[in-house]
Amino acid sequence: MTLDQLKQDLFERFIRAFDEFDRIAEKKAQAQSFVYSRLPRYRVSKFDGKKIPLGDKILFEAPEVHPEIYGLDTEGQPCYHSSEHTFNKAYWEGFYDITASCIEYIEFDLQSKKPIEISRILLDNGQKTGLQYLKVDGGDFSDAYNGLSNRDTAVQLLQTPNDLISNVELYH
Repeated sequence: MTLDQLKQDLFERFIRAFDEFDRIAEKKAQAQSFVYSRLPRYRVSKFDGKKIPLGDKILFEAPEVHPEIYGLDTEGQPCYHSSEHTFNKAYWEGFYDITASCIEYIEFDLQSKKPIEISRILLDNGQKTGLQYLKVDGGDFSDAYNGLSNRDTAVQLLQTPNDLISNVELYH
């Protein structure tokens, strides 16, 4: 796969993610336990070939300000994530998918129910072959996107590069 193909694949995945908001509840229900932190912890890009490492210490009670909540599956890997900006009253939730070919995290803005971040590690026989990352700048949608369908929102975002942050890497 070339970098251009990797980028196109990421944008196509982003468009499909607009129809996956309901998967959050499914993934949250799969959580066997919950842990907390004050900062994001389980980064897909840190996948070590076997698991997504914690990254730093966790808490067993939610902090009062800006809590990060992680639902862990039976293997102790993240399957669900929730975060909030306490003062701005902004809320996000997302889910993790871990398969033999891809480790993926998709986060949604709860107000719009639209995806704002996708982070993916592509795998071949357990080896990283690529990274794909896309985030809506600011973590939410401006008024310019009000009333647009999911597909129209995605298409407009892709045509407005200042509203997106993206990165693709190909590993050999």
